[in-house]
Amino acid sequence: MPAHRRTIDEKEVIKYALAGCYTKTISRLTGIPEETLRRRCGDLISKKRAERKYNLRVQQNDAAKKGNPALLIFLGKNELNQADKQELSGPGGGAIPVSIVDFRNIPTQADQADQDDQDNDTE
Repeated sequence: MPAHRRTIDEKEVIKYALAGCYTKTISRLTGIPEETLRRRCGDLISKKRAERKYNLRVQQNDAAKKGNPALLIFLGKNELNQADKQELSGPGGGAIPVSIVDFRNIPTQADQADQDDQDNDTE
């Protein structure tokens, strides 16, 4: 005798998938085992989750176009790799080489002019 095939209400599965529910949650809400959902509705669930992501992006872009600063920042960081701060690194991603210079021993322009005057006086 063949096993009883459960009836799946696809409209209900679609509703939960569009709401962003995990397969485990859809299983609990519908009473259908997870494996049965994956086997018989896996493609449908994936498609509806993709539609949900698309609709969310459209709504975010619409809000950003209206000037929502939080969404503009979020989209800039996530899609344009923008950051609040810049991190710098040296050659090969290592530390930045630093040289310490004692500026007290470097002649100024005035010192150089005085030296030129002294050189001219001795000629």
